[in-house]
Amino acid sequence: MGGQISENIFGPFSAVLIAKARVVRAVLPSQTVVMHAVIRDK
Repeated sequence: MGGQISENIFGPFSAVLIAKARVVRAVLPSQTVVMHAVIRDK
Protein backbone atom coordinates (compact mmCIF):
# COMPACT_ATOMS: atom_id res chain seq x y z
CA MET A 1 0.00 0.00 0.00
CA GLY A 2 2.92 2.33 0.71
CA GLY A 3 3.86 2.31 -2.97
CA GLN A 4 0.39 3.45 -4.02
CA ILE A 5 0.43 6.28 -1.47
CA SER A 6 3.80 7.47 -2.77
CA GLU A 7 2.50 7.49 -6.34
CA ASN A 8 -0.59 9.47 -5.31
CA ILE A 9 1.56 12.07 -3.55
CA PHE A 10 4.41 12.43 -6.03
CA GLY A 11 2.45 11.66 -9.21
CA PRO A 12 0.67 15.05 -9.47
CA PHE A 13 3.83 16.98 -8.61
CA SER A 14 5.82 15.11 -11.27
CA ALA A 15 3.13 15.80 -13.88
CA VAL A 16 3.13 19.51 -13.00
CA LEU A 17 6.93 19.76 -13.15
CA ILE A 18 7.01 17.96 -16.51
CA ALA A 19 4.23 20.18 -17.88
CA LYS A 20 6.02 23.35 -16.74
CA ALA A 21 9.30 22.13 -18.25
CA ARG A 22 7.60 21.42 -21.59
CA VAL A 23 5.90 24.84 -21.65
CA VAL A 24 9.13 26.66 -20.79
CA ARG A 25 11.07 24.78 -23.46
CA ALA A 26 8.35 25.35 -26.05
CA VAL A 27 8.06 29.09 -25.37
CA LEU A 28 11.70 30.00 -24.80
CA PRO A 29 14.33 27.27 -24.26
CA SER A 30 16.73 29.40 -22.24
CA GLN A 31 18.30 29.11 -18.79
CA THR A 32 17.03 32.60 -17.90
CA VAL A 33 13.39 31.54 -18.28
CA VAL A 34 14.00 28.42 -16.20
CA MET A 35 15.62 30.44 -13.42
CA HIS A 36 12.70 32.91 -13.33
CA ALA A 37 10.23 30.01 -13.19
CA VAL A 38 12.09 28.44 -10.25
CA ILE A 39 12.24 31.76 -8.39
CA ARG A 40 8.52 32.40 -8.93
CA ASP A 41 7.60 28.91 -7.65
CA LYS A 42 9.57 29.57 -4.46
